[in-house]
Amino acid sequence: MRRGKGGIALKHAIKRTALLLALARTSSLVPEGGILRGRVHVVLEGDETPPPGDAVQVVLGTSETAAGGWGDGAHPSTALCLEWLSERGFKEDETFLDYGCGSGVLAIAARKLGCREAVGVDVEYEALESAAENAERNGIVDGVDWVHGRSVIPGMDEYDAVVANILVGQLSRPSMVATLALGTKVGGALCLSGIRPDQCAVLERLYAPCTARRLAVPSRPATPSPRRSRASPVDVRADYDVAEKTFRDPDDFGKEYWG
Repeated sequence: MRRGKGGIALKHAIKRTALLLALARTSSLVPEGGILRGRVHVVLEGDETPPPGDAVQVVLGTSETAAGGWGDGAHPSTALCLEWLSERGFKEDETFLDYGCGSGVLAIAARKLGCREAVGVDVEYEALESAAENAERNGIVDGVDWVHGRSVIPGMDEYDAVVANILVGQLSRPSMVATLALGTKVGGALCLSGIRPDQCAVLERLYAPCTARRLAVPSRPATPSPRRSRASPVDVRADYDVAEKTFRDPDDFGKEYWG
């Protein structure tokens, strides 16, 4: 009898989880007029509000396919990434990797901010379809690629800027540490987001040794330099001499995500 009740409870839990995931994936908190994050203005399809000032505009679709990927700029972690990309900027020959691309908003923004090539990786085919549709909607058909996580081999390709806005459990996996660290060029930048303040120290310990060996300038000692605290997301450079952090509270657009 207990086993039967447990089975029923599990089924109910699965249904509830699926419903919550469906709600999270098909609803958007982007208001009419859009959201400005750094130099990136995110609007929904049909909103003809022009981008303010020198901002670039990313248009996200509202179709069932386009809504299949998470990320619209309303969540604080996505907002941090868009602001970080805006602050960093791109040279014409630079490349960008977004691991956990969801809707493709970060990769699309990176292309519009000037990078030569952007690659979005996700483990959900629905997200990859969403990202591809959103990219096409923004007129980006060249210089962007959407790849399933199974196809990624650590160290196969390197990028000037790498962003991973995913759960801390995924960021903590040794395979993920290797993928992100080896995927960052010497002198490049690695941004980790979606992290609570009390989780930063753990990620710093996990990434410091790997990135120090990978990103150290050959003519210098392999020992990483002392870390310095600055105001930005985790930012990995040559010699791993910096671990920058920024914390963002939910604003009017992101409060619903926090319950």
